[in-house]
Amino acid sequence: MSANEKTQNSTSLKEEIQFPQLYKVILENDDFINTFSRVIKMIMSIFHYDQKTATEITYEAHNKGQAVVGRWDREKCVTYVAQLRNAGIGSHMEQD
Repeated sequence: MSANEKTQNSTSLKEEIQFPQLYKVILENDDFINTFSRVIKMIMSIFHYDQKTATEITYEAHNKGQAVVGRWDREKCVTYVAQLRNAGIGSHMEQD
C-alpha cells in the first residue's frame, strides 16, 4: 500500500467517525433561594467535583447570572439538570 493510499484511508476513517453532540449544564443564579453552602454541596454531590471547583462554579453563577457546570452527552445532561431541579436549584442545558 502506498503512502498516498494510507493517507486516503486515514482521511476516510476520520470522516466516518461521528462523535456525539455535546451539551452543557448551566447553573442559574437564584438570588436568596438557596444558600451558597447548599449549592456547593449539591454540585459536589451530583457532579463529584471537589469543594474548590464547586465553589468557583457557584460564585460564577452568582456574579454572572449563570455558569457552565460541565459538558456531556445529551442523556447525561438531562439527568444532571433533573437532579439539580429536584434539589430546588435552577439549571438548564444548552447545545455546545
